Amino acid sequence: MRFKALHNYTSKLPLVDPMQFTAYELTGTDTATSILSGVMNGIKEETEGIMKEYSTRYSDLQVVATGGDAGLFVTLLKSEIFARPYLVLEGLNRILNYNI
Repeated sequence: MRFKALHNYTSKLPLVDPMQFTAYELTGTDTATSILSGVMNGIKEETEGIMKEYSTRYSDLQVVATGGDAGLFVTLLKSEIFARPYLVLEGLNRILNYNI
């Protein structure tokens, strides 16, 4: 959504597809890599910050990343995270199978 917002709500920024990049640097070298760096590092820092806040309150905190892009972000984070990109769909399928 962040990539789409930058593209849709500005007049000239391109729509960047994070999947087209195998890696990114802290500082971009052009518009696309600068957008990629800003979005990905922003998400990384927000996630690590909130995880740190929660871990100060809950010493046995375990984080599960879900959603189709979970794998993309888990590799960026320093903390140990369990990733199940399709956890909700798996759960709904289990409920369906149980009820059939």
